[in-house]
Parts: sequence; structure tokens; C-alpha cells
Amino acid sequence: MYEALKPIIGIFAVIGVVYVAVAVVTSLFLMDCTSIQAGQAVSPDGESFAVFEQRICKDPEQSWSRILTGKRGLHVRDLLMEIRGTTRVGLTWNSNQELVVSYPKSAVVKKHGRDSGHPRVTLRPTDPDRDGAP
Repeated sequence: MYEALKPIIGIFAVIGVVYVAVAVVTSLFLMDCTSIQAGQAVSPDGESFAVFEQRICKDPEQSWSRILTGKRGLHVRDLLMEIRGTTRVGLTWNSNQELVVSYPKSAVVKKHGRDSGHPRVTLRPTDPDRDGAP
């Protein structure tokens, strides 16, 4: 029984080592930046997910906001788009195959290449309300 657990423990050990290495490199080379995962949305069937990640830097030119997608059970995330000029991004699934991304009209969106394995993405720019928030 314990023999079957050895590969699983090994995988988690490798993930831990990689995580620590990334954290060390990030703290050494990106000291003026903070990276966060701001939100995640899972498709209705649970097979796909989308995440909104940000890197906020003292130098705004180095900052970015990204939307990535992936499939359940796979550790690969594919970059769908970058959104600059806002931290207000919404992710919702309209169906299992359609992801809706909402953001303020003032933001700049740069789409990245996609293949047929990704969900359809609907962009929904929003009007700011009276307080300036979407």
C-alpha cells in the first residue's frame, strides 16, 4: 500500500521545490512587484476554469493583468489575454464553452492566440457608474 503512495509523495515534493524556487526568483528579481490571483471561475460542468492574475509594480509599465484558462486535471494554463489599466475584471461562464470577461471600457485588452481547445470568450466592456467604478 505504501509503495503506491511513493510516486504521489514524490510529485508533491517536486511541486514544493518548484514553488520555493519560483518564490525565491520572484523576490530577488521582482522586488518592486506584487503578484496575486484575483479571481477564479469554473465552468458549469466543472471541466474548465479561468483565472484572473495580476502583477502590480511600482513601475506601471511592468504591471499586467492576465486571464488564463485550463482544464480540470491538467496543470497547464493557457494565456488568453492581457488587460491593462484596471484591476476590476469579472469572469463568469455563460455556458460550458463560453467565458464572459467584463472590464471597464477604459482598459486596454490584448488578445493572445487560441486554438480550438479553448472556450469562446465574450468581451463585455462596462460603463463606469457615477463613482467611477464599473
